[in-house]
Amino acid sequence: IIGVGSLIQDVTSTRSLKYYLFTLDAAKLLGCKVMMYGCGIGPIRREGNRRHTTRTINRSVDLITLRDDLSRGELTRMGIVEPTIKLAADPTIILHPASDAQMDQVMEELGIPIGGRYLGFGLRNWHGLEAVSGEIVRAAEYAYQKHGLIPVFVPIEFPSDLTPARMIADKLHCPYYVIERRLPIEETIGILSRMKTVIGIRLHSLMFSAGRGVPVIGMSYDIKVDGFLKYIGSRTCIPLGEVTADKLRPLIDECVSGKLDEEVRSTASLLRERELENSRGAAALIRAAEQKSLGR
Repeated sequence: IIGVGSLIQDVTSTRSLKYYLFTLDAAKLLGCKVMMYGCGIGPIRREGNRRHTTRTINRSVDLITLRDDLSRGELTRMGIVEPTIKLAADPTIILHPASDAQMDQVMEELGIPIGGRYLGFGLRNWHGLEAVSGEIVRAAEYAYQKHGLIPVFVPIEFPSDLTPARMIADKLHCPYYVIERRLPIEETIGILSRMKTVIGIRLHSLMFSAGRGVPVIGMSYDIKVDGFLKYIGSRTCIPLGEVTADKLRPLIDECVSGKLDEEVRSTASLLRERELENSRGAAALIRAAEQKSLGR
């Protein structure tokens, strides 16, 4: 089993792509059934890398479960037809938050009043963020002035996410909170689940929030963010370089209004159901391998 996440891409480097493709070939050569589990695919930009990926996956992979529909389209465009391909969801969707009692204690320790109205931010360092930072600040201040939402900056990757959080927070003229300690994943999800809405660049800030029924607004820097938001039917996504306060304000209004509540709850339930395709697929593949072994 290889996964999860966007491992099959060459944005990080060609070297990392070749490493993961090598593991697929090596597993198949050793006689294993091979599954790519809860994956995102791409982007793969170099033509040679695309050909290499197509050859490897077609000869060495038995099953692929995908976390978004854009990834299925990418597999089709590359001519990957041999493995069984199923739509699922990112496995992190089924992670549970800490208990309410534990989260009350955590928020008290962080100095964040329990029962407040909050706008979550899941930011990451990325070129183009600083250029639109003033627009994000104006949108956050609008959310506070109109809806009483206090910004809370939640790091997903600690401590690297603190730098963009502080860059935005230091420009605010309204109350805010920056979580400046590493939280266990269940506490991070618990914090996000208490937001009225979450604005995220970090994909998993959006996934964790949507999985708990919290409306999300994406500022997309990568196809994986677009892919997830399109997969859940969200209309609240803006390319990072095109972010303005004027575009964010109506999305904040819509998320806070309650008009999306039923849709968001349905989406959370749908994602948890789809995620089961990952474990069902793995179980079926293991059974097939056992039957083959017994047949020998």
